[in-house]
Amino acid sequence: MRIRNSSLYLAGLCAMLGAASAFGQTLDRQSLRPSDRANIAKVGEPAPNFTLNDASGKSHTLADYQGKLVVLQWINPDCPICRRVNRSGITTEMAKAIRAIAKDFVHLTIHSTHYMEPDKSVAYLKQHKVKAPVLDDRDGKVGHLYGAKTTPHMYVIDKKGILRYAGAIDDDDHGKNREGATNYVINAVRQIAAGETVAPDLTKAYGCAIKYDPNAAKRERPARGQRGDRQGRGGRGGFGFGGAQMLDRWDTNGDGKIDADELSELPQRIKDRILEADTNGDGAVDEGELKAMEEARQQRLLERYDKDGDGKLSDEEREAMRQDRRGGRRGDRGGDGGAS
Repeated sequence: MRIRNSSLYLAGLCAMLGAASAFGQTLDRQSLRPSDRANIAKVGEPAPNFTLNDASGKSHTLADYQGKLVVLQWINPDCPICRRVNRSGITTEMAKAIRAIAKDFVHLTIHSTHYMEPDKSVAYLKQHKVKAPVLDDRDGKVGHLYGAKTTPHMYVIDKKGILRYAGAIDDDDHGKNREGATNYVINAVRQIAAGETVAPDLTKAYGCAIKYDPNAAKRERPARGQRGDRQGRGGRGGFGFGGAQMLDRWDTNGDGKIDADELSELPQRIKDRILEADTNGDGAVDEGELKAMEEARQQRLLERYDKDGDGKLSDEEREAMRQDRRGGRRGDRGGDGGAS
């Protein structure tokens, strides 16, 4: 069983490519909405291009490395699991094994820890003899672009720019089987070099949840009228910010629930909303609880606004709901009708 919810251990396409290069053009990262971030990178598809500066100020653009095998690795010196894989030599041994297969491979580490200067990661890698630039992603946009959830989270991109593997560094999440562990990254590189299908090509990353900037979502919140198009009007639940969207957005370690560590990083308003679904009182909210909350909320909205009884909201009925919401924000909302 993986350790996911302790103070020490937290478990763990890109644009349509019109150019000849598989990497295509750099995405306009400023245009990414928080609800569009999850899982944009897809195994088997061109890896999303990006440009980041390393800690020395040198610019690195993924497309510039076409023709070389690229390994991306998310890091955080404060993460005990990230420290373990570097202190124990797993990362350096991985790089050595890959270089024996693909001599010109490129190893890029990515620093998405919003509260920490990249220089700390530079010193950290030097301490553990890891020779790779540290790319500054403190705004978290590349991390979200790739759906990176943990440190370490690994990605292997082949010479044509296709993402071939994403997930854990190995199958030893507790560090109990150092000698017998399978390094998924080395495995993927060997299979790519042999012209084989990578298997497994997608695993569940383990480690500490990446410490993304909790205020980034608020800063990038889209203008009114541009929200909630994931499934029909109003988002995945059909009525706005639904339970399924909450799980997609806030389950940063990918364990299928929003736990206490993840809740601690959220604005109080969002935290209170999520905890409404905690029916068993364990301080965490899973998919079933969120789904039940969303279904109950939708039913309340239907009971109040579905005047013609057809089981869905027409444009006129939705407008009545929006009018009530606006009234609620002015302090005259009543009952459940103003739920958002």
